[in-house]
Amino acid sequence: MPKYAEPDIIACPHCKQRFLRHVIMSFDPSWRVAYSDGGVMGVLADAVITESRCTHCQTVIENVSDLTVIDIKSTRPFWKKWFAAADNYLYLTQASFDVYVELFERADVIDEKCNWAVHAYRQFNRSYLVYGNERLPSENDKQCYRKTSDFILAHPIAPPIAEYTLLCADIYRLRSEFSVSKKMYSTVVDENFSHIVEQGKHWCDTSNTSLMAIKNITNEHHRNEVN
Repeated sequence: MPKYAEPDIIACPHCKQRFLRHVIMSFDPSWRVAYSDGGVMGVLADAVITESRCTHCQTVIENVSDLTVIDIKSTRPFWKKWFAAADNYLYLTQASFDVYVELFERADVIDEKCNWAVHAYRQFNRSYLVYGNERLPSENDKQCYRKTSDFILAHPIAPPIAEYTLLCADIYRLRSEFSVSKKMYSTVVDENFSHIVEQGKHWCDTSNTSLMAIKNITNEHHRNEVN
């Protein structure tokens, strides 16, 4: 888990509402969980907010880390507690699925759309499909999820790389298209991904449609046996 310093005070570039932004002092890279969709939880990217939504004007904020620091929220001296009002600003939150969908819809360059589509796809999976914590999404979210995952499948990386093939294989598995998924897993011959291929095929054989943690990548506190 990261350790934080006193937070920055920043402002929404659209409405000037002030928020707090975490400042990381240190980070332990040893704790991580790698998922079947290629996403990883516990890396520095999870601790650093890069996109968010302003809770005041509801506008998506990009490049949060680049926003100018207005002030630093430090411990208030005793005399300020008596004579000055407290600055009770809220922290900006991590981007939710709808934020990534909006950025995907807004983008007009293929590579940029693919980037936001993958972010949206993985955020949906984390929100609704984690094994043992599955939840029902709204119909609108399901439609947006289908649209972003369709876009990923329709825009292959050239030349093909194993990571993209595994991502697509997992998309088909989560759609219950197990035969297509298993065939795609079988095309990955790089030994560095053999443990993922083995588990992916097993999940297809058992009709598993949950987001799964990759065994032997997670740490001992978050091991997840093949289900």
